[in-house]
Amino acid sequence: MSYYIGVVGNINTPEAEEWKRKVSILISNAAEIKEKYEDKDFDDSIYIVSGLIERGITKFAYQIADEMHYGKVGIDARIANSFDDGFKNFTTKYVGKKFGDENEYFIRNIDILLIINPTKRDFDKKETAKIKGIPILSYTKTGKVGGMVAARKKQEEIINAS
Repeated sequence: MSYYIGVVGNINTPEAEEWKRKVSILISNAAEIKEKYEDKDFDDSIYIVSGLIERGITKFAYQIADEMHYGKVGIDARIANSFDDGFKNFTTKYVGKKFGDENEYFIRNIDILLIINPTKRDFDKKETAKIKGIPILSYTKTGKVGGMVAARKKQEEIINAS
């Protein structure tokens, strides 16, 4: 079974390369965490799952997926298709009409959630992930590092992404 890393967040600042580095660190940490699952038999395939608008965190996540030879899956609401800078060259799934309609489907199709500088919509995904027992790694632009929420394992682990 493949391992799916969900990546959400928002950033549009001059420090783009620094943010890309942080996203890369979190993705690497998430890839390492897959080895800690005792109840799942993951193969070597890793996919990055994010939105369908080529900006900020999503753009970095897919660039890193290309660099690491990971697969890519885009999940978003149909409205994302109206943006000129959308992704078109990999597996895509549109769920619902407006932003947020895709949240439940997005969470059902990942094994871990990475949140970088979250928006309101990302917090909604985070709450859904908590309910479903999906591990969460987070990082905010203030430098605050969040823990991994692992309801399945009932453990906490802090990942330093700086």
